This record gives sequence, structure tokens and C-alpha cells, in this order.
Amino acid sequence: MNDSLQRVVARISKLGAQVRSYLHSELFRCALTYFLGAAFMKGISFLLIPMYTALLKPDEYGQLEIINNIASILSEIFCLGLTSVLFIEYYHHDESSRKILIRELITIFILISTPLYTITTIIIYLKPRL
Repeated sequence: MNDSLQRVVARISKLGAQVRSYLHSELFRCALTYFLGAAFMKGISFLLIPMYTALLKPDEYGQLEIINNIASILSEIFCLGLTSVLFIEYYHHDESSRKILIRELITIFILISTPLYTITTIIIYLKPRL
């Protein structure tokens, strides 16, 4: 019985060491940074709900939410998956070609999304007048 208890304690100790090494890794710190940023943005949005409901009528708040949802969907469409390309390809390149990759992705994004955003803005602002 004493021998099996020692094995359990040794296994738990080994597991604890692995967890500590994961917590001190660069990947964990980066993931934590992204998580905290996303949580902060969601938290701010949640905390602004009372202000929105106090200042806006229900139909105005509904319109604001529709616009936010449309903007969210359009931003995903306009990004064209370029963020996925960046995350996948970034570590397949050396330092000098990484800068070229980022520059090319930014250029593609600007050249494609700027006209799309312009057309969408014109349609949104002209629709009530039509």
C-alpha cells in the first residue's frame, strides 16, 4: 500500500512539473494575452449595455445591433481569410521573408477591402434616400 501511494505521489509530482512548464511557455503567454484581450473587449461591450438601453429607444438599439452584426459579417468576408494565411505561413518563412509576407498580405487586404468597404458604405447611406 505504501509503495502504490509513493507511485501516485510521484506521478502527481511529474504532472505538476509538466503543468508548470506549460504555464511558463511562450505559447501559453501568447494565448493568455489573446484571451485577455478578447475577454476585455467582450466585457466592455457587456458593460455598455445599460448605457445603450438608457440612451436609445428599443427600435434604435435594434438597428444598432443589426448594423453591428452586419459589420461583423462583412469584416469576416472582407478579410478573405488573410489572418489564417498569416498564422499558417508565418512560421514557414525566415525573418526577411516574414516581412515580405506581411507586407503582401496588408497590400492584398487594402486593395480588395477598400473598394468593398466603400461600396458597402455608399449602399448603406444611400438606401434610406432611395
